[in-house]
Amino acid sequence: MIETLNSIGIDTKKIDSKPIHNRKETLELLKCSNPTLTKYKRRGWLKHSKFKNQTYYTADTIYKCLEHQLNIHQYSSNEWDALWD
Repeated sequence: MIETLNSIGIDTKKIDSKPIHNRKETLELLKCSNPTLTKYKRRGWLKHSKFKNQTYYTADTIYKCLEHQLNIHQYSSNEWDALWD
C-alpha cells in the first residue's frame, strides 16, 4: 500500500513522522479542502479526537481514510489471487 500511495503523490514519510496530526497538517497530507475533510468525517472514513478545541487525527486513521478512498481495503492480495483460480 505504501508504494501505491507514494506513486500517486501521498507523502507517507510525513504521515509516519508524527503519531498525531492537527487539521491543517491532515489537509496537506490528504491534499484536500476543509469541506472535503468534513465529508470524510461524516462518512466515517476519518476518525478524529478533540482536545482544547483543536481537532487531531492519528496516522492510522489517515491511512484508513486513504484505504477507503482507493478501495484498497476490499481485497488482500491472497483474496484477489483466489478470485482468478
